[in-house]
This record gives sequence, structure tokens and C-alpha cells, in this order.
Amino acid sequence: MFSCCCDAGAKTNQEVDRVGAISVLQESQDAGKAAQFEAPPPPPPPLADVDVPPKTSDVVPAPPSSSAPTSPGTFTVTINRKDENAKLGVDVGRADRAIRIKKVCAGEVEDHNKANPDQALQPMDLIVAVNGVSGPANDLLHTISTSNPLVLTIRRF
Repeated sequence: MFSCCCDAGAKTNQEVDRVGAISVLQESQDAGKAAQFEAPPPPPPPLADVDVPPKTSDVVPAPPSSSAPTSPGTFTVTINRKDENAKLGVDVGRADRAIRIKKVCAGEVEDHNKANPDQALQPMDLIVAVNGVSGPANDLLHTISTSNPLVLTIRRF
């Protein structure tokens, strides 16, 4: 409470004004709190269930069925080399724990892609494991160069 100076027991005009201002302020705050806790308006009524046939422009065709996803995911591909000196036929780049396919060239992968279009390897695919071996790109490349058949685990983004 605010008080002037002279008599501590006497209320001055300043004290009364100060007390009056607090009670007015308190009343306006209480009114604001009451307004905050009012119930929200009721939700709108649900829409009626109506069967509306889709427009032809809204119909999306189903994706072709294949074991190799065209969308992001992981899948496996088996490549049987004709002989141990056969070229795999991919230009690759090394990633930390994967091999990125940059380009498919003439070779075993191109033959595989023609015979298995639903499992075709594409540029930007990652080879993340070879015959169950995962790890640094050098380990994957070594396994590719010394193994037949090749079971490649591919990650597509």
C-alpha cells in the first residue's frame, strides 16, 4: 500500500486513489479471465455422405507391379556373370559405405536390365551390400570383383 509520510494510520487521498485504481484494475482483469473461459462455439454439422463419382482428371492410375520399387526403398537384385572376366557394365562413384551407380553401360547389368525391366538398376541407385557384405566402398568393390553370382542390395532414393 502506498502512503504519504505523516500518520501511518491515516488514509490520504493518494492512498485511496491507489487502492481504488487497484480494485478497478482487478475487476477488469477478472472480467477478461471470465471471457477467456467461455465455452467454444459448437462444431459445424457433419457433411452428408454423398457418393460423388470422381472426375476423370482425379483418377490416378495404379503403379505397375514390380519387385523393384520406382520410389524410394531397398531391394535386392541377383546378377549371374557369364564368366569371371565379364564386365559388370556400370560407372560408379564411391560413397562412404556404398557404391553409387553413375551410368549403366554395356555389360552384365545392362543384360540384367533388359531381361528384368522390373528390377532394372538405374543411375543414382546405391549398392549398399554385396552377397551380404556391407561396409566401406572398397570392401564392396572387392566382393564384386571376386564373387559370382552377385546378390546386390540396392537403395533407391
